[in-house]
This record gives sequence, C-alpha cells and structure tokens, in this order.
Amino acid sequence: MRKWRNAVMACCLGLLFLVMASIFLRFFTAKVLVQRMHMDNGFTRVVTGDLQQYGAKKSHKNVPVNWEKKYPFDHDTSWLSRGLGRMTAIQTRIANGPEKGVMSWTTDNLAGYSYLVECGRKLEDQLGWHIVNPSMNIAKLPDGYLSHVFWRQDMHKHAEQIEHLAELSRAQGASFFYVQTPFKVNAYGDAETRENLDHTAENVEELTNRLQQAGIPILDLRPEWQGLSDTEYHGLFYRTDHHWRPETALHEAGVIAAYMQEQYGMQVEMSRFDPSEYEWQTREDWFLGSQGKKVTLARTQMEDFSWGEPRFPTQIQLEIPSLGIDEMGDFSLMLDYSNVQHRSAYHANPYAMFLYGDQAYTHIINQNLQHFPQKKILAFTDSYGDTMIPFLAMGVREVVKVDVRHFTGSVEKLIQAEKPDIVFLMYHSSVERKFDMETHTGKYDFR
Repeated sequence: MRKWRNAVMACCLGLLFLVMASIFLRFFTAKVLVQRMHMDNGFTRVVTGDLQQYGAKKSHKNVPVNWEKKYPFDHDTSWLSRGLGRMTAIQTRIANGPEKGVMSWTTDNLAGYSYLVECGRKLEDQLGWHIVNPSMNIAKLPDGYLSHVFWRQDMHKHAEQIEHLAELSRAQGASFFYVQTPFKVNAYGDAETRENLDHTAENVEELTNRLQQAGIPILDLRPEWQGLSDTEYHGLFYRTDHHWRPETALHEAGVIAAYMQEQYGMQVEMSRFDPSEYEWQTREDWFLGSQGKKVTLARTQMEDFSWGEPRFPTQIQLEIPSLGIDEMGDFSLMLDYSNVQHRSAYHANPYAMFLYGDQAYTHIINQNLQHFPQKKILAFTDSYGDTMIPFLAMGVREVVKVDVRHFTGSVEKLIQAEKPDIVFLMYHSSVERKFDMETHTGKYDFR
C-alpha cells in the first residue's frame, strides 16, 4: 500500500514539475527569445503555440505621461493619490491573494490551458449547468450571440457626475450633450432576457430621465433600430464581443455629426459617413471577442473581423502622447495593424487596432477640412469611441477623445486648456460594478 501511495505521489510531483517547466519554458521563449531577441524559427513557434501576439511588432511603445502634473487639480492631491494607491494596492493583494497571481501566470503560459478550460465548459454543458456565471455575467442569446447581463442599479450618482461635466463644459462656453448608445440586449426586444437576466434598459431609462430633468440634451441612438428583429439588431454588434461593429460605428458617427450640425451649427462634411466611400477589408474567422474568450470555443466560434478605410484622399494630424505619437499621415495612421497580423483566439485582440485601443488622450485634426471654421469637439468616451471617433474625424475639422479611465489629471483643467466648442459624453450602456471616485480612474470621475 505504501509503495503504491509513494508511486502516486511521485507521479503527481513529476507532473507538477513538467507543468512548471513548461510554463517557464514558454515564458522565456515568448518574452526573451521572441520579444527581446526577435527569434522566429521552428523551435519558438512550437513552444509558444498560439501565443503569436508575442511575435507581433507593435508600431509604438508606451510612454509614461504624468497627466496630474500636466492638468493639476486645484488642491494638491498627490499625497491623496499616493495614499489611495498604496491602499488600493494592499486591498488588491488581500482580495486577489497569491492564488490569483498564480492563475494569471498559468493562464498566460501553461501549454494547453485554453484547451483545459474548453473541456471544463463542455463538462458544464454535459451536466446541464446552463447558468450565468457571476464571474463572467455573460448569457447566450437565442440566436447564439453572447451578451453581458447587468443587474438593476441606482443611477443617481452617475447622473450627478454627468451634470457636473455639463456644468464644467458650459462654464467654458462649450455646448454639452449626452449620447446614449445601444446595448447588445435589445431594449425593444429580447423580452425574455430583459425580464429574467438583464436590467440595462431599466438603468438607462432612469439615467436618461434624470438627465432630462436636469436639462441635459440627449442624443439617443437606440430608437432608430427599434423596428429590427432581435437577430438583425444583434448584427449591429460582434457575436462574441460587446462592441459594435465598425460599420455600425460609421453610421453612428454620421448620426452624431448630423446632430451637432443641426443643434449647434457645426460645419460637417456629411458625405464622409457614406459606407460606399470606404473600402472594407475582412479577415475571416479571425476574431474571438472578450465574451467569447470567457465562454471559450467550447460554446461559440470565431467570427469575421472587418474594418473600413476611406476611398477618398485623407490627411490628418494625430497626437497620442501615451504612445509618443505626434505625426502627419493618412487615415491608416489611426489603425494599429499589428493587432491583425496574427490569428489567435485567446491571445490577440483585433479590436485594439482602432486608435491603438483605449488611450487617455487622442487629438485628431483633419487637414483636408482646414477651410472649415475652427471649432473643436471634445469627446469623453470609452472603447466604443475607439471605432467611432476615426470616422467622426473624417467629417469634422478637429476632435479630441479622452478616456477618463486612463486620464488621471483634472478634467476641469483639461476643458479649460482645450477650450472646446462642443463637449459630449458617450459610454457603453453598461455600468460600473463599483462607482469609483477615489482613484481618478472611474468612468464617471469628472473632477
């Protein structure tokens, strides 16, 4: 009996050793041999497997930017930021624990990890565990589209902060409006999902009602799609991701531009929002979105990924300080092609090709429209703006995009410095799990 037990323990220890060895081998190969030494041969390809993103050479490197120094708060908050930073770090270590670090390391470097997770998802299906995993909050809609689902939430704090942003904008002489984006769960359909799982429509209804009562102009993008069937409506978005497709983003850019033209006299070149003015390129079975990565290929499939580039001549000035970009070029300057170089279900993010993913500050000047009146748009957006803003910039003279999740300076000082003519806020319809007003990285922190 003891010999059998010792043999089992020896096998377990041997297996553990092989697992750890494979993790370190893949990490060293990917980070050192491929990234640092730029090696690309049979050995590196076999070892890294589908970690092909390590071989994709990025167009630009991250550049640290002290936004708080550039746009300081009225009172010195550096001590507060440092204290909160230390507190947050401690809380994060306590909450996550060493096991989460090990899990993250394993996820990135253990050979076959994705396959093992897929097996787990298949087992759940075999057992009939058709539930919404609280850690993912993802439901599969009847037509196979994946969607996040959200609980009911009090929206008064969100409304108050949007009202504050409007006040800051108006104090600098800028017009302000709020853009309500559509959500993947159809507010005018998907009755069963809205009744049993997702309460986004209710949250949005409360938010927009509060903003209307406060006199905030609202551009609601949802009613236009009211007549579509659920499947047609879902087609505005990726099947495995929460983002809208670039074709949808182009259309909505035109809607926003037309609204600014009608309501605020902004001069716009509306022909730039015609889909036929763009050359569309597609990578077939190239994209597994964030929702698809969580449920794995055991429950969904990869989908096509497309993007459009203008057929008409373009010349823009693009500034992204966090990437060290301050360049002149055509529309392609706003696209990071390194994100579509390699096909990888779990280790690539093609969506990040648009405006290089989420960046704190992006400034675009359309040199082709220099004859337009000198008016500036300041857009506060999240990742939904990554696809929309490049198209919007084709029809207007100047636009600045800010993502306050990454912008840690004073929003008030930013508005004062930019002196915009129009300010708008456009967020994905979901809400934060935690309303963060401490770290200057919350979506609604407009101080």
